[in-house]
Amino acid sequence: MKKKTLIRIPLGLILILFIICFCSSGLSFAQSDTGYQAPAGEMKKLADGVYAFLQGGGSWHSNSGLIVGKDYAIVIDSQTNKYQAANLMKKIREITDKPLRFLFNTHYHPDHSYTNYLFPGAITFTTVRSREETLKLTTIEIETLKKHLPAKKFNFDGARVNPQDMTFEGKLTIYDGIREIQFIELGAGHSNTDAVVYLPKEKVVFMGDLVFETPTFPSVYSGSYDYANVLYKLSAIDADTFVPGHSKSVMSREQVANSAATTTEALLVMREEARKLFNQGMTYQEAAEKIDFDKFKKWGEKDRLYGAVFGNLARAWSEFRGEPLGAPIDLEEVFAKFMGKQPNGKWLDRIDMGKTKPKK
Repeated sequence: MKKKTLIRIPLGLILILFIICFCSSGLSFAQSDTGYQAPAGEMKKLADGVYAFLQGGGSWHSNSGLIVGKDYAIVIDSQTNKYQAANLMKKIREITDKPLRFLFNTHYHPDHSYTNYLFPGAITFTTVRSREETLKLTTIEIETLKKHLPAKKFNFDGARVNPQDMTFEGKLTIYDGIREIQFIELGAGHSNTDAVVYLPKEKVVFMGDLVFETPTFPSVYSGSYDYANVLYKLSAIDADTFVPGHSKSVMSREQVANSAATTTEALLVMREEARKLFNQGMTYQEAAEKIDFDKFKKWGEKDRLYGAVFGNLARAWSEFRGEPLGAPIDLEEVFAKFMGKQPNGKWLDRIDMGKTKPKK
């Protein structure tokens, strides 16, 4: 009977093979097989123990925050995909090895919440209404985004719907052993429930997507025209440093005030033009073809603004009918317009996002 030959592999080689397998499994998150490369991001120190993770702006590349307390740390907003989340975690671990006890979502939009689960051990929380909206997100939506957006520019690997663990209404305050941290619900603006994180001692505000570094034509399809009032509340906060949800840098109080003024102006013009067409008995779909886009030319050309204007009209009709702020609208129809003109020169009628069409 022949003896079985045992092959002994050095422990060092086993560890190397393990590392190779681990990294090639996708958990290294360096680059996707579509050629998409996540921005490395910059972790900017704002004060002792307070940082902003900046990804340079742009859709689906959002900023996050890190607050390091006495015994634990808090993350503000997760990321769209696993590559961005890995870059954020790498930057965090370069700063602190303290456990991540909490992860806060300023609002429910997927580019701020799709990777909550990749911060294990962190209790996730947001406003009551934001969690309600998170529950409406679907895997169909993720697959549709993958289908319609260019894979080299937009990536949804590792994206997952993550209902938060805890909610609050109005205001929540945490004392982390070093500072007071206020989580403040400002109301329906950019989304139908926008909240900010305020550090009174450091005079820093993490403001989600309420204000953009470069003045941008506002989109309130998932929010409300009360956005102007929300911006007023934001401007009243006693802070010197404001962190946008999408930007290359943080903003000063003056910059926020200027951007808020531009956004408010656009909202007023948009609402005024919408009211004229509503009073003529048009549907918002008809109004999208009749509205005078020259009124908005300071914010961009028609083809670039069409999706936002269409969504804003749908929101205006909802509010003109007396529906609650942030009430459901036909998002599958609105999202189709954000996909831009198709090769045939037309706009998509609707796309499947797994949404229930609101009753009229």
